[in-house]
Amino acid sequence: MNADSYNGFVYAIKDNAVTETNRVIYVEIIFCNYFLDLEYEKYIPQKYLPPGFNAHMDNPYQTKEFEKIDATMQEDEKYLEEIDKNKWWIPFANN
Repeated sequence: MNADSYNGFVYAIKDNAVTETNRVIYVEIIFCNYFLDLEYEKYIPQKYLPPGFNAHMDNPYQTKEFEKIDATMQEDEKYLEEIDKNKWWIPFANN
């Protein structure tokens, strides 16, 4: 299995429904920003997806990750406001 929560999953599983063969199911779900804008259930049966898998827009994991990003951006904005307020960079602007 190769997995990245931001970009997707690639994995292979044995098809237990076919016992007389050694068939392997290859699944590749590539997405961006923690979601997939395709109705993947139309193409991949639920039995081949990881338990609890949800890559729909506004899924709980995406929401949590975006909240972290927003918090980091707010911290950065506060830092930049503080820098601008103190004008520490002005002596360097003339060089």
